Amino acid sequence: MTMTITQSELDRKVELHESRLCGNYGARLNPDISKELYEIHRLNINYDLTGLYIDGNLSFASLSGAIMVNVNARKTIFFATDLMGTDLSGADLSGAMFDYSDLSGAFLTDANLKDTRFVETNLSGVNFANVNFNGACFKNLDMIGSNLRNTDLQNCTFNKVNFTNTKFDRAILKNAKFINCSFKKTFFRNCAFEDMNFAETDMRRTNFKNAFFNKVDFSRSDLSGANFSGAEIYNSSFDSADLKGSNFQKSYLHDVDFTNAHLRNSDFFSSHLDGINFNGAQLIFANLDKAYVVNIYATNAKLANVEGIIHVKATNLNNVLR
Repeated sequence: MTMTITQSELDRKVELHESRLCGNYGARLNPDISKELYEIHRLNINYDLTGLYIDGNLSFASLSGAIMVNVNARKTIFFATDLMGTDLSGADLSGAMFDYSDLSGAFLTDANLKDTRFVETNLSGVNFANVNFNGACFKNLDMIGSNLRNTDLQNCTFNKVNFTNTKFDRAILKNAKFINCSFKKTFFRNCAFEDMNFAETDMRRTNFKNAFFNKVDFSRSDLSGANFSGAEIYNSSFDSADLKGSNFQKSYLHDVDFTNAHLRNSDFFSSHLDGINFNGAQLIFANLDKAYVVNIYATNAKLANVEGIIHVKATNLNNVLR
């Protein structure tokens, strides 16, 4: 039997819901609120919770499309909560938990998400621009096509996250940890990487234009078609990495290890290469036109059909195959 809810009964429900959420000091949600939010949403009511103080448990609630701009929901539990397309811009969600929730298409620009947790959460297409994520934890989830421009990702841990087509431009990544993540066609333009490990990672066609690297490990990673143009790279390793068709135009590399790397059709046009180890590397059809090359080591490297170099100094080319 289908239960019919009249408009006056619905209005009473909404008023009751708002009275429980609102108040001079905010309200503490009781276990019935999540169910009530779900019932209201079932009737296609888009509610405005702008600026409210929420302290409680919103597990299983349906808040899809809700307006939650500037809400204070510190340490709130959003377990299996429907937040599709919800506007959480400017919200304080520090310490909140979003395990198994759906935030696809949500807006969280300028929000505070410090020390939050996301496990098997749907974060595809979310706008996180200018968000503070310091210390947050992400595990077993998709962030495909998400916007992480200008975000603070210091001390974050990302475990088994899919970042395909995600934009990290100008993000702060100090001490961030990426474990078993995928970065195909990801954007890291103007980012700074220091003392980070991307070994054995899928980073095909990733864009690192004008990025800064120091002590970064890309060993055995797939970086085919990656863009490092204008980048500064120090004390880093691409040992046995796949860099076919990669772009290092106008980049500055100092003490970088390309041992046994695959650099076929790579482009080092007008780059500065100082203290580079190309031992055993394959540079077939690579472009070194107008490159400044000093202190290069290329024992057993394959340099067939490499285009011209403008300056070479103190270079070891033992057993090079041309």
